Amino acid sequence: MRRTVLIVLIAWAAFSCARPVSQGSFVRREKAGIGNLYSFELDLSDSTISYRISFCTRRDRKPFAPFSDEDIRLRVRWTSPSDSSYSEEAVLAAGTVVDSAYFYRDYLASFKRDFRPFEPGVWRVRVQVAGGGEDLLGLGIICDREE
Repeated sequence: MRRTVLIVLIAWAAFSCARPVSQGSFVRREKAGIGNLYSFELDLSDSTISYRISFCTRRDRKPFAPFSDEDIRLRVRWTSPSDSSYSEEAVLAAGTVVDSAYFYRDYLASFKRDFRPFEPGVWRVRVQVAGGGEDLLGLGIICDREE
C-alpha cells in the first residue's frame, strides 16, 4: 500500500512540474501604448518543440449599428532575448468569428504554425493595429506548444 501511494505521489509531482501547454495574454485598448501598440512577452525557452501563435480580439458595436466587416491589419515586431528584432504583417480576417452576441464578436486567427524561434528564451512581441481596429476592445496573443 505504501509503495502504491509513493508511486502515485511521485507521478503527481512529476506531472505537476511540467510546463503549461498554452500561454496567453490580453491587453485592453485603454492599456495599449500610444498609437495602438500592444506589448506581450512569450516564454519560448524550449528549443525542442515548435509553437503555434494566434491573435484574438473582441469587436464591440453600438446599438442598432452593423458590425464592421473590415479586416484588422497588424504590424508585429519580434524582439529576441539578445535584442535582435524583425517585423512582419498579420491580418485578423473579419470572417474568423469564434463567438458572437448582440453587442460583440470575438475573433481568433492563427498567425504562425510550427514556429521555432532561432533563439530560445523570453521574446517580446509588440503589435500595432495598423488598420481596422477602431472598435476593438483590446488584443490578445495565444502561444500553444506543438509537440
